Amino acid sequence: MISTRCVARVIAAAALGVGLPACLVAQRANGLLAGVGPVGAQGLGTGVHTELAYVAALPVARLSARLEGSVSAWSRSGDPDARASRHVSSVGVAVERPFGERRLQPFLVLGAAAYARPGQGLDGGGSAGVGIRYTLGPISLHSEARMHRIAGDNLRGPIPFVLGIEFR
Repeated sequence: MISTRCVARVIAAAALGVGLPACLVAQRANGLLAGVGPVGAQGLGTGVHTELAYVAALPVARLSARLEGSVSAWSRSGDPDARASRHVSSVGVAVERPFGERRLQPFLVLGAAAYARPGQGLDGGGSAGVGIRYTLGPISLHSEARMHRIAGDNLRGPIPFVLGIEFR
C-alpha cells in the first residue's frame, strides 16, 4: 500500500523535475553517511579512506540504496619514492541489506562504481562487504569493511575499513 506521503513526494518531485529519488522513498527515513578509516591493498600497504553517501530507503525487501563517493590514498610499502603513492577516487551506487530491527544491526552491502586513478583514466568496478550499525535515534554509528575490485587492475583490493556516522 502506497502512503499519501509517498504520493505527495512523487507529485512534488515530478513538479520540480526530480522524479527518481522520490519514487525510491519508502516509509523509512533517508539520510547521509560520512566515514573515514584505514585502507589496505596487496603490495600497497595501508593508507586513508574517506567516504560520503546519500542513503535512500527503498520500498522493497528493506533495502537501502546509496549514492556514494570516496577517496583512498596510500604509499607503496617500503618505497620512499613519493611518485609510488596511489590515489583512487570513486563515484558509484550500492545496495545495503540490513538484518533485524535491533539497535545493533548487521548488514551486507554490494556496489558498482567508476574508479579514477591519476594517469590511468577511468575504470569500472564493484565491491562487496559487511558492516554493523548501532542506532541512537536519528543518528547511527556505522562500521563496514568492503573488498573493491577495479577492472583492469591486478591488485586484490583496496579494502577500506570505514568508521562513520549516519544521519537519518
